Amino acid sequence: MTSTELQHAYDLIQQGQFAKAAALYKQRLTHNNRDPYAHLGLATIAMQQLNYDQAIAHLQLVCQLLPDEVSPLLQLADAFHAVGSHQDVTTLLNYAHKRFTNHAEIQYRLAKHCVVLGRTDAAVALFTQVLASPFSEIHLFCWFELVKIDANTIDHAFEQCLQIQQNKNLSIHAKIVMNYTLGYCADKQKNMVQAADFLKQANQLQLKLCQISTLKMAPFYDALLRVHAPHHPKRDDSNDPFRPIFIIGLPRTGSSLLAQMLDCHSQISNAGEQPFLARACELIQHQLQLPYPDCLTKLSTSVIEQAAHYYLNEMRRFNKGKSFVIDKLPANFQSVPVIKALFPNAIVIDLKRRVSDVAWSIYENYFAENEPYFCSLEEMARYNQYYLKTMDHWLELYPDIITLEYENLINDPAATLQSVIHRCGLDFEAACLHHDQSTSAVDTLSSLQVRRPIYKSAVARSDQYRPFVTELSLFE
Repeated sequence: MTSTELQHAYDLIQQGQFAKAAALYKQRLTHNNRDPYAHLGLATIAMQQLNYDQAIAHLQLVCQLLPDEVSPLLQLADAFHAVGSHQDVTTLLNYAHKRFTNHAEIQYRLAKHCVVLGRTDAAVALFTQVLASPFSEIHLFCWFELVKIDANTIDHAFEQCLQIQQNKNLSIHAKIVMNYTLGYCADKQKNMVQAADFLKQANQLQLKLCQISTLKMAPFYDALLRVHAPHHPKRDDSNDPFRPIFIIGLPRTGSSLLAQMLDCHSQISNAGEQPFLARACELIQHQLQLPYPDCLTKLSTSVIEQAAHYYLNEMRRFNKGKSFVIDKLPANFQSVPVIKALFPNAIVIDLKRRVSDVAWSIYENYFAENEPYFCSLEEMARYNQYYLKTMDHWLELYPDIITLEYENLINDPAATLQSVIHRCGLDFEAACLHHDQSTSAVDTLSSLQVRRPIYKSAVARSDQYRPFVTELSLFE
């Protein structure tokens, strides 16, 4: 495959024309079935389509064929991470770290993985190693992570980022992360005015990268409100290998904490935030040639079974032989009718929190996804209205949805957890109250917080910023 052909195939992938791109790569493999770039291209397509097993197979071969290349190793680590194989990620990144000594990106990725595993001392050492190397933008990402782990680095990180701020050649992503870091440091230094200013700059920069406004989502949410009680046959899910627990709602409502607590139960496993329900919805749309939610009116037994089988097959990696598996992607609130069609006996928990605290927690944290409601309080206020109306509608159709308050979970964790666990038909286990002792991997923005004992400092946190951020009045 020539460089021109490779570029053409790459362009097709960027355009979402995966079938055409795959055909080009496969044609090349008929001439040389060990062509590393053809396998790498097929791996990229497989990752885009969530076919992680295929991606892993291709990437393992690429790593053998291109032993001096770093990128395939990091892509393979991503694929192992996607299927929850954290031990494989650890082994691979440790190998890469030894193979390519002092490679900043590998050190950074290994440090991030150590955070996921709760190995903060190792993470600090690795981030520090990167910062000892000649300056590159990855330093800003290291400071961003380091200040959250080690409070002793805050003042120095603040000074360093202020100096780096003078660099006119920084990419927009580096500027965004730098301002989030400065905002975090200023907050810890109790300078709320300065923190609010840095966070405003970070969010305004990120908002420029968003390609859609929340207002343009209105037709979709209006369509959700027109969904009526289902008429399709009820699926028998009694023989499924496990029963899903969906934690839905807005981001930053405490879903990581709740999932970590429940994960301490001997019959519950936490899969974290997975994309497979959304993919199951896509499969339904493809089968019926109708967009969501219109496709719900045409659901048949065979389509429901196919989508349920897909979801169960993908989530099997995370159940660890347990009876229940948690899927805690907040945006799944949009897909409650699909959940109920595929898994009538699934546990659905709508986790709520004081909305101004939710809004501020989103605003002060860096989400890699460029969604408008992640980086604008005005956009978040509109998104919250969509969420509230949608959940009110679902509760009318599906009254067995559990509504749970974050504040109750914090103030009376035993009683709150008991109510959820009893709804699962399980006995309460005291281990659920000792989530901070869990060694489970946690890969969310709350990966550090959920390893701490229960704390209440996040309750009413937005009140500290009301005098300096007028947009918070939108959530009164």
